[in-house]
Amino acid sequence: MIATEAPPAPQRTAPLELEPLNYLNERHSISSWLLTTDHKRIGLLYLFSIIIFFAIAAVAAALMRLELITPKAIWCWPRPTTNCSHCMAC
Repeated sequence: MIATEAPPAPQRTAPLELEPLNYLNERHSISSWLLTTDHKRIGLLYLFSIIIFFAIAAVAAALMRLELITPKAIWCWPRPTTNCSHCMAC
């Protein structure tokens, strides 16, 4: 008798495991960032907004200080008052 070999058994592959969703591998659209409930994304949005508003305030403070260097108004022309940038009447 001739010995026959059995066909090789098919190899089982593990099912593809998807990574759990987190703030790094979720969608990256603006709406997904603004409408998120993920606390990590909310914290990053809060941090970025603090940095942006701090920069705006620093520029405004620098402009006010530049305005007060001389007694003559620089940006509040034609009014000769020094306080016009502070009362926002320009």
